[in-house]
Amino acid sequence: MMLFNKISNLIDPKLDYYGQKHNKIMMHSIFLIGFTLSLILGLIFKKIKIVIHGMVATVIINLILTIPSWYFYRKNPLLFKKRKTE
Repeated sequence: MMLFNKISNLIDPKLDYYGQKHNKIMMHSIFLIGFTLSLILGLIFKKIKIVIHGMVATVIINLILTIPSWYFYRKNPLLFKKRKTE
């Protein structure tokens, strides 16, 4: 089980609390901007295809930027106190 935890932490290290907050704000902002922009462009050009492609592109960009724990999500790690031995 320890080997699994080490491999898991190497592949996808943990986010800190500030990183989670930053991730959430960024995710909502990307969705808001991307969906609004694709809707406006679709209305201007009167094509539903532009709206659908814009929304799919927004989701893909959001997945790439928010799912992996990039280094800027891990800038403020929590420091835990060491366990006291009795």
